[in-house]
Amino acid sequence: MAFSKSVADELWRYAGHRCSSPHCGAALTGPGVPGNYGEAAHIKGEKPGAARYDVRQSDGDRVAASNGIYLCVACHRFVDRCEAAYPVDLLHRWKDEAHQRFLEEVKPGRARGFQGTVDLADNSKRARAFLDRHCALAAQVLRLLQSSSGYSSVPIPAALHHALWEAEPLIFPFSPRRQDYCYEPQSHARQRELVRLVERIRDCRPFRISSSREIPLDLRCRTDNDDVYFSSPEAQLLAAYRACYNKFSDYWNNPPTSMLW
Repeated sequence: MAFSKSVADELWRYAGHRCSSPHCGAALTGPGVPGNYGEAAHIKGEKPGAARYDVRQSDGDRVAASNGIYLCVACHRFVDRCEAAYPVDLLHRWKDEAHQRFLEEVKPGRARGFQGTVDLADNSKRARAFLDRHCALAAQVLRLLQSSSGYSSVPIPAALHHALWEAEPLIFPFSPRRQDYCYEPQSHARQRELVRLVERIRDCRPFRISSSREIPLDLRCRTDNDDVYFSSPEAQLLAAYRACYNKFSDYWNNPPTSMLW
């Protein structure tokens, strides 16, 4: 069941009229309004087969504002397509963090946009170093998904396993003192998302460094409106990682007019 217009409006206002994804934050018009519009997305799926569907949830709770998050169309499709990468607790956190960012923006006397001075040359150097660190992993993931999508039992290439454990440090990967973390908020959020996905992939049984035997990957998938939907959580995580890497790379290769929002 879809959200009512009043619930969708409530979610839009709660998100501060922006996409709730911390690495998007696109300004959005209201539900159904022409232009750069967003959508009220279900955190737990609206029907059987939908992303994060919970059979124990009541119909009333399923269409309540507590089960919704406001996202742009692209982010809505993405989190549903890669549901293993975007679980229920993470989307609830996104929702609350988006609301807190909105409250900070509307504080009386607060100037809009990022506060402080960012050395754009240094920020660019940090972004490039981060992308270089992840380049081998991104290439290996792309090669695997392009060559083996649709197969039910795919061995993990040794080069991919090696790149996965080389891309991020084993200790304190989220440390704010990292030399390749950007200061500019959008870049920093995109970097943290890539680190989070690497951590999630490493935690999957086929990729664990302590695994005593090789566990093949299930890369079976279906296509819907040019979007590829993988059936296994491991494949969804790999697809989410590659997509987020592409977005961060494009963000720096084709920077927006202003990086401040």
